[in-house]
Amino acid sequence: MILEHRFEHIAEPGRRRRAWITSLAPIFDASVPRETEVPITAFQRYQHLGQMVLAADEVPAQSVERGPERIRDQGLDHLVLRTTVSGSIRVDVGGSPVEAAPGDLLVLDLARPIRMETEQGRGATLFLPRRTLGDRADELASMHGGVLGGSAYPLAQLLSDFLRHFNECAVSATPGLTHHLVPATVDLCRALAWEVSGSATAAPSGDTQLRFAVQQFIEQHLAQVDLPMLSAQFGLSRTPLYQLFAPDGGVYAYIRDRRLAEAMRRLRHIEGRRPKIARLAHECGFHNDLVFSRAFRRKYGVNPSEVEPGPAMRVPRPTDAPLLGWLREL
Repeated sequence: MILEHRFEHIAEPGRRRRAWITSLAPIFDASVPRETEVPITAFQRYQHLGQMVLAADEVPAQSVERGPERIRDQGLDHLVLRTTVSGSIRVDVGGSPVEAAPGDLLVLDLARPIRMETEQGRGATLFLPRRTLGDRADELASMHGGVLGGSAYPLAQLLSDFLRHFNECAVSATPGLTHHLVPATVDLCRALAWEVSGSATAAPSGDTQLRFAVQQFIEQHLAQVDLPMLSAQFGLSRTPLYQLFAPDGGVYAYIRDRRLAEAMRRLRHIEGRRPKIARLAHECGFHNDLVFSRAFRRKYGVNPSEVEPGPAMRVPRPTDAPLLGWLREL
């Protein structure tokens, strides 16, 4: 799935500036100086790759920030890795500004405040849930607002170069190619987290490929899948399956969350009459509509019957957009 924002069709500079700011609103509060014109070549492209969201953009000179209120309302627990191809970024976390030059890797934690000032330029960004990085995620998150240069962190240089080229091939990549690229990207990010933590030499091999295969199977059999089915398919007992999804609270918790995400997707894309809740619950793998409704409300803050159709979740902010929905469903 690809989401793109283009602005060349907006001739009037003031309207183009406002449209740009609106396009960033789901994640950042942005401002563009009045004397600065958003170039007609400016764009944002986001690609949902199952376990992550990959982005490419050309940005104007601007200021963007995430404050405590937005962080509290959205409840995102994601890390962002960004590299610039051209232009620089001045990052301020708690009054300690640093600058990221082209080729550097910038680390952001969406659960913590930040302010950034960018020059006009191009960049590549990776959004991924903190849990994806396993037991070294906190070490990487501790670098929030930090700039990882290649001289101190060789893997940061490798990942910076990788992200730039990954954007070029991911748009036209087949599902089979993506199946290999995504877990390789996760492994590279995990390796960077180990390098940052100072424990790179002790990094375990990991189960990224197996986890990805199990996730794909779950998505394909979402309404019927259970532990015996997974055990038969992959030859794994309860314990290794639980360990594989320990960051998600176990395999059952992971399946429940994916079923709830599917229910939300269906409710947001209703055509015609709204389905009965009991039927929706059954089609998404819940055998009890009351259990389904309670779990849905715990996850999204609303009852299934209160979800309005449309391209974006209505909770908790009216300005939510598909990008924010993608991040929540990762």
